[in-house]
Amino acid sequence: MHSLSLLPRLVADVDVIVLCTPLTAAARGIFDAALLSRVKDSVLLVNVS
Repeated sequence: MHSLSLLPRLVADVDVIVLCTPLTAAARGIFDAALLSRVKDSVLLVNVS
């Protein structure tokens, strides 16, 4: 398990990101435009939230 503070570094290295988080006040904004800007152009982003 990783800390949320590591997300910006982690998303830059992965090929697939699956979002499985319920939309709660605590989760809102975790994956924002700034984080999205760090992913590879070829990333597959799946949102099943």
